[in-house]
Amino acid sequence: MTLTTTLARSAATVPVEAADAGPFVAEVHGLHLTYSSPQGRTTGVEDVSFTVPRGETIALVGESGSGKSSVVSALAGLLPDNGRIEAGRLTLGGRDVTSLTDRQWRPLRGTVLGYVPQDPLGSLDPLMPVGQQIAESVVQARGVGSTEAARAALELLEHVGILDAAHRYRSYPHELSGGQLQRVLIASALAGRPEVLIADEPTSALDVTVQKRILDLLTSLQREFSLTLILVTHDLSLAAERADRVVVLRHGRVVEQGTVNEVLHRPVHEYTRQLFSDVPALNPDKYADRLAEAADGRRSAAAGSDPGGPGISVRALSKSFVPGVRAVDHVGFEVAAGEIHALVGESGSGKTTIARIVAGLTGFDGGEIEVFGERLGRTPGVVNSSPERLQLVYQNPLSALNPRIPVERLVAEPLRIRGLGRREALEQAQRMLDRVGLGHDLWRRKASQLSGGQRQRVAIARALVLSPSVLVLDEPTSALDVTVQAQIVDLLFDIRDQYGLTFLLISHDLSLIRQVADSVTVLERGAVVESGPVREVFEESTQPSTRALIDAVPRASGKSTHVTCSNSAQDQSERERTP
Repeated sequence: MTLTTTLARSAATVPVEAADAGPFVAEVHGLHLTYSSPQGRTTGVEDVSFTVPRGETIALVGESGSGKSSVVSALAGLLPDNGRIEAGRLTLGGRDVTSLTDRQWRPLRGTVLGYVPQDPLGSLDPLMPVGQQIAESVVQARGVGSTEAARAALELLEHVGILDAAHRYRSYPHELSGGQLQRVLIASALAGRPEVLIADEPTSALDVTVQKRILDLLTSLQREFSLTLILVTHDLSLAAERADRVVVLRHGRVVEQGTVNEVLHRPVHEYTRQLFSDVPALNPDKYADRLAEAADGRRSAAAGSDPGGPGISVRALSKSFVPGVRAVDHVGFEVAAGEIHALVGESGSGKTTIARIVAGLTGFDGGEIEVFGERLGRTPGVVNSSPERLQLVYQNPLSALNPRIPVERLVAEPLRIRGLGRREALEQAQRMLDRVGLGHDLWRRKASQLSGGQRQRVAIARALVLSPSVLVLDEPTSALDVTVQAQIVDLLFDIRDQYGLTFLLISHDLSLIRQVADSVTVLERGAVVESGPVREVFEESTQPSTRALIDAVPRASGKSTHVTCSNSAQDQSERERTP
């Protein structure tokens, strides 16, 4: 029995009231949302209106707090308890869903509307096999028996490209990779073959190649099942490549909407123009002049004096966490003093392991590492043994910063550990917070009371306060909106120029690397594929793994027409790397 047959047969078990949707499968008219808090009610979304043509992909874009997720939560009947629709009208498939109760929503979920949430691990039950969770979605959407639901769930897993689906049916969420988890959520959302699929940041935590596979899968399923796709994303290049229409939100209001062509090439609102100018993939040469100027400065300095050795030298580096399996396999590269060098590759390629080894936080089995001529020992202490020489800026500042103390004390803490007096340490910390653009009104707040961009500024200030020569930056902008990301990158360039720092940058965002780095090392399964100047590697590489990374970067060439097979060799490779 095919997937289509299974779903069609089960669809007959729960009737859903038909309605004439006309050309639009979803409509939002004058939506006004508020949220309650101890301080009273605040407006989340105000006077938002747009229509979603049947069979098309519409992207809701904007920075954090713009109202994207609030709009789709209202449209899906998933507003939190403190959320309330004050005005407006919402329709799905011609049905007015503005004031439906949970009971009235039940027959629509999975049949009219499917929802792919942002966080797979946070959305799946860690104590239940993923196949059983999909089967539950089939039961809820169609009211069929457990045997038929299990059969449909298995076929769904196969359909979304999960190899060895019968085995993976019994796997728990923690046993699957990020790409596989996203496929599980998509399968669950398709349990009742819905008309509309909402995907809320479906690829925000995925590597660029896995992101492409997931987006290609969504495009393929959209064509096969005549789906209408509502895509929520802060990745403007992704929206430009994958959507038919774009709705730009800011502070809970629509500032602009239209076809991708119109909004991308003829934006009307200044905010829209700024958003697209901040997208690395759409502006690869934004920092070209600053990079060239810094390179000229390094060459002049080298010609006028003893150039000395490199800032970072890594030779034949090896590291195993499991006997016989090398996480890092004879890796070597050099970073010139004052240079921005990037490490790129998929998850599991060894990027973060190398970063932690260079930072002196993880030991290694073989090879040599020198940072400005000082050789690192193979077995470091629990903490960085030379904080004045090198600092690491972590990917998630909230988890790296003590949530119990004000940020000015967080930044002063390294100075206090090194023996500086309380008052002097606090004054130096405040000066550094000022230099990274964090206003004095925020200095006494705790990390949890700051935005993502503000927390990243605190993390950078804390790393800089000891005046290191090298900053290791592990995905410093991966969780940030494009506008905030651009602000952090501008800040990094400013401090690099001001303090003459050397950067080792780890990122899966190839468009960002193309925009900001001088040189790059491409990694695959712990080994170096190639290393060299960014332009040379990006424009001239013939290495298949490098080309796959580069070709997966979203491009603003209109909606993608190329869809890779969901059971491709690349997908097989992804599954083979699953723990």
